[in-house]
Amino acid sequence: MHTIRFDTETEQSLTAVASRIGIDPETLIKEAVQRYLEDWEDRAIAEERLQNPEPTVPLEQVVRDLGLED
Repeated sequence: MHTIRFDTETEQSLTAVASRIGIDPETLIKEAVQRYLEDWEDRAIAEERLQNPEPTVPLEQVVRDLGLED
């Protein structure tokens, strides 16, 4: 468990936003952190794939392989 201390302005904003959307501030913080971590994980995966790209297959080949030609 972690403890986070906010300055007065941030605490007021947090309370106001949580109230506006109908959840408690703790839930808002948890959801915000989860989304932030998911975004960072997605970014790390994207950067890794840019460094180690997988071979690509042209769309025309995929269409042929799947028998989707007209």
